[in-house]
Amino acid sequence: MADTISEKILATQAASLKGYWKCDEASGNLADSSGNSNTLTANALDAGDYRTDGPGGYAVGPLDGVAEYANRTDSVIGTSLTAHTFFVVFKYNSTTTNLAMVSLGHSTGNGMLSLRKMTGGLLRWYWINDANTTIVQEDRGALTNGAWYTAAVTWDGVTGKIYIDGVQSGADVTPAAGTVTIDRTTLWGRVYAGTPGLFSNQAQQHHAIWTTALTATEILDIHNALRY
Repeated sequence: MADTISEKILATQAASLKGYWKCDEASGNLADSSGNSNTLTANALDAGDYRTDGPGGYAVGPLDGVAEYANRTDSVIGTSLTAHTFFVVFKYNSTTTNLAMVSLGHSTGNGMLSLRKMTGGLLRWYWINDANTTIVQEDRGALTNGAWYTAAVTWDGVTGKIYIDGVQSGADVTPAAGTVTIDRTTLWGRVYAGTPGLFSNQAQQHHAIWTTALTATEILDIHNALRY
């Protein structure tokens, strides 16, 4: 029998997997299944936000897009910019633009790495350096409102790639120069200079973060393990 998406995520670059949140809880905080105990605190979530149906089992959301999010008061990849992968399964909601699905930000400074959903069927990969300069802003996709997708972004220390449903979308990305310092992990939003905001209103599940850039084959294998 083929692996489930959970089994595939846990078996892929396991030593570099720093957080894996299935988002299948019935209530309360979001447990980390990676073995690193990186539980996320649920902020303002209510009973109706949990256990909605998704293609990979239960999901959290849609949230209110106003004040509901989940976070940690540290960065699961450490405070300095390093190679990484973000992965998420989400139900695209086209109604509001520039909302963060997953981000690493800072408690007082400007540094931020985020994957956002835009209107017009687009995802945005967005970085800000410590000097408050945008060094990555790439919009990709042709998403349909109400449809489920997988998304991943990878950076190997030099080159970044954006994947939608397991396939690279557009050309490689080379971030501009700049130091990025991070000390917050947030789902359904971002923390910028200590302030939470840009709260996503989508249903999301199977969030995972690695400190390595997964290969195209690994991204596709994880996507293919999802039961649509």
